[in-house]
Amino acid sequence: MGYIRAKRAYKFGAKGSAPIVLDDVNSQGNETRLVDCPHAPLGTSERCTQFHGGLQSAVGLECEGDVLASPPFPPSPPASPPRGSEDGLGTDDLLPPQPSSPPGASSADGAGATSIVWRGSTALRNAASGPGGAVYYLGPALPLPPEAPQPPPQFNDSIIITAGSLLRGCRSLLDGGAVWANTGGSSSSSLNVTLSLHLADRSHLDSNRAERLGGSVFLAPAPAAAAADMLAVSVTGGSAITRSRAGWDGGGVAANGTMRLLRLAQGGTIANNTADVSGGGVFVAAKLLAAELSGRAALSGNAATYGPGGGLAVGQPGPWQKSYSWEYLSEEQLPLQLPYLMCIERLAVAGGSRLDGNSSPQDRGGAVYCPTSLGVLELSGNSSMSGNTAGGFIGGGAVYVGHELTRFTVGAG
Repeated sequence: MGYIRAKRAYKFGAKGSAPIVLDDVNSQGNETRLVDCPHAPLGTSERCTQFHGGLQSAVGLECEGDVLASPPFPPSPPASPPRGSEDGLGTDDLLPPQPSSPPGASSADGAGATSIVWRGSTALRNAASGPGGAVYYLGPALPLPPEAPQPPPQFNDSIIITAGSLLRGCRSLLDGGAVWANTGGSSSSSLNVTLSLHLADRSHLDSNRAERLGGSVFLAPAPAAAAADMLAVSVTGGSAITRSRAGWDGGGVAANGTMRLLRLAQGGTIANNTADVSGGGVFVAAKLLAAELSGRAALSGNAATYGPGGGLAVGQPGPWQKSYSWEYLSEEQLPLQLPYLMCIERLAVAGGSRLDGNSSPQDRGGAVYCPTSLGVLELSGNSSMSGNTAGGFIGGGAVYVGHELTRFTVGAG
């Protein structure tokens, strides 16, 4: 964690009852290192992380367990007018707010629960020797203030980055160059919990790097709740994840579990990211229920240097497995190797969107890699799927499906 860390029993806001809200905050050049804890009881081995550099107001001290922060983050004021990113991508606004949950509502209610809100804020060149170059989150969702931007009602735990926020040049020596998030087992009693990242209103994750998974973003469900918890990523309103790199899988985004929804809309873009292994733009370890590109969105110019899936890879084991044989696969990944099961249920490219210019020079699936079956592939509304390349001997310059493509439709335009 290079700037913010929230682990389990974190205490932000009034008596620990509010999410972390950053409004027009700048964080630059912070890094973390383990130091001796000055307020630990004598004779204990409690470890602390000290923040160095950046703004003095952002300097803090924390130990394993409850988080101490300076300064505290109060409830957010009403949103200021949106501020565009320097790249000026897109013109559409954030989706209309959704009703929020009342204070204390359970994440099982599926509305208005959130964890971290970035609004008009920046994190530049933050670094961590552990996961999460700028943000590390491990814990439950908390009620979101009514005046804050709301996630779609079907999502529970959420990280919202909006109003022209910028996370650039952040680095992790493990996973999640800018953002690392995990439900931490806190939601394991609830069914169909979704840990989600919402990037909206011309916000930008750019030039981040992780040495393992997720050049900009790493999301994972709690191990004990992997069968129930799901993941989601939404990039809308001219927002973008660009020029990030992963030493393993997921140059832009890595999801270490089942992803319920990958949504690029209203000019949302995942572009020019690189993974040294698979999933140059996005990597999903288990299964993807739906990927939707609409409203001039783009998944383009991404590359998987040595593995499959230049734009998107689903179900490909990473390099931490010494062999691709079943004995090295996790219990959740095993069923995906059966060809009659789908690793992607639906992939739709519509509304003038682009799935183009992605590459996998040494393997299969220049744009999309699906090692088992793909349910529905839709291309409509003057959208394009072009200029994708693959170098694997089996091929799949645009889309590689290992077993069966149930339906492929091309609509008007």
